[in-house]
Amino acid sequence: NYNGVIMKLYCEVVAKEILPSLRALIAKSLIEKHDLTQQEAAKKLGLTQGAISQYKRYLRGMKTKQLEKDENILKEIEIFAGKLASGISHNEAIQIFYDICRMSIKKIGGDISHSENCKICFS
Repeated sequence: NYNGVIMKLYCEVVAKEILPSLRALIAKSLIEKHDLTQQEAAKKLGLTQGAISQYKRYLRGMKTKQLEKDENILKEIEIFAGKLASGISHNEAIQIFYDICRMSIKKIGGDISHSENCKICFS
């Protein structure tokens, strides 16, 4: 806090709000549309079964409900979840996730100009 100004870094917003919400929607698709168990979905996403359970109950992913309202984002998530379920390369998965992340940032009114340099998905 600098003289009453609270700094919220771009990467902080993505890491705390966007990534968990996207993971929640992808997990939901893997489970509901591709018949994976929570454990299987967790493995595909590199998460724990407990994290998937929390996503299902909206305990993680503050922007999940907001992103669920966007048909374009949901369509891209469905395509991505299908590819994850059937098996895609790590690099392809990261690139697709990155593109969906950019769409999501734009949806919530974020400045996507910063996302050109965002490397969160690639670390």
